[in-house]
Amino acid sequence: MPSIFEKYHLKQVINTSGRMTALGVSTPRPEVVEAAMAGMNQYFEMKDLVNKTGEYIAKLLDVEGATVVSCASAGIAQSVAAVLVKDSDWLLENLHVTPIENNENRVAEGPQRQLRRAGWHDGGVGRR
Repeated sequence: MPSIFEKYHLKQVINTSGRMTALGVSTPRPEVVEAAMAGMNQYFEMKDLVNKTGEYIAKLLDVEGATVVSCASAGIAQSVAAVLVKDSDWLLENLHVTPIENNENRVAEGPQRQLRRAGWHDGGVGRR
């Protein structure tokens, strides 16, 4: 049986950068894989799962709220949207269709860009 690299003609890489979206982010521990498999064999309302998971994580962190997202970029987008929406239920539903005054945000550059400026070269991984 061919490896996943051979089957899909993927370049094998050695990750020297840590957890990065461009490299698939993580290699989960066996208990995480087991929990994911258990969840994939069940049916439930996704909205309920998202809400309950957020409540659970918020309680663990002793914070007002939490939301699980698929990657760092999604987390940044959610955070910026939260800053823009503030306490407006209307904006929460209409953020994508309405101009907003004072909507400028500053987001720190990611570590890849900072490392490249310092002379690091990643061989093309993570470049857009």
